Amino acid sequence: MKKILLFASFLAACCMYHTVSAQEVEATDHILLGGHPLSIGAKAGAGIGQFTQPKSAMGASVGGFARWEPLSFLDVQLDLLYEVSGGGRTDLRRDFGFLAITPDESYDLTYINRQVLFHTVKNRLSARLSLPELEGAAIRPRLIVGVNNAVILAAWQYHDSYLAFENGTSVIVSDQKENVSGDYTKINLGGHLGFALDFNMPNGQVFTMELLYERGITDTNDILIGQPENIEVLRTQQLVWSFAYTLF
Repeated sequence: MKKILLFASFLAACCMYHTVSAQEVEATDHILLGGHPLSIGAKAGAGIGQFTQPKSAMGASVGGFARWEPLSFLDVQLDLLYEVSGGGRTDLRRDFGFLAITPDESYDLTYINRQVLFHTVKNRLSARLSLPELEGAAIRPRLIVGVNNAVILAAWQYHDSYLAFENGTSVIVSDQKENVSGDYTKINLGGHLGFALDFNMPNGQVFTMELLYERGITDTNDILIGQPENIEVLRTQQLVWSFAYTLF
């Protein structure tokens, strides 16, 4: 997570440098695709996500995008992002009494404050709609709708371990981390809806503030047999706010 935030800060610095170095430019010659403008830029954001149950987790993303404007009221945008996102899970209890030599050594182990974070490479394809009359305006609102696909590279579970012994004593071991990639699917499909504000800069580039709600349609839980806490349906959802800046 810290690496993503540092990289996001680096991108922001690059965007500021690009803006300052282009102060003298009155217009930008965009790349053309099919005779229509194609812009390429950098993007970074943060979000709060959860599975189809309570308990949330913070996440972040960083990457780039390509934005094509085939019509005066429509942009088509493709994002390629490295994203960390996930959510909280219900507590998981395990009985280890069968390992005890004497009754006093019997104990229950409960994973509490469980949180799972997916490290993913995400593609997001969006249609960005606006009014034709606002073309060239200093601030242009956009309605965004689209689909997304995430490849889950790794899944990490963070939890506290609560041990309760038969003799009445208990112990909490905090900040446990476990690689649980084998418990989850490798692909997560979904859709998104939101809005954005495009700010047309004096140097011809566009700075964008964006707010999206994403909902997964894939049950990412790959465990089919076991305790109810382990086989529950897990579909992702998150609220994402991000900032983008066209570079070319």
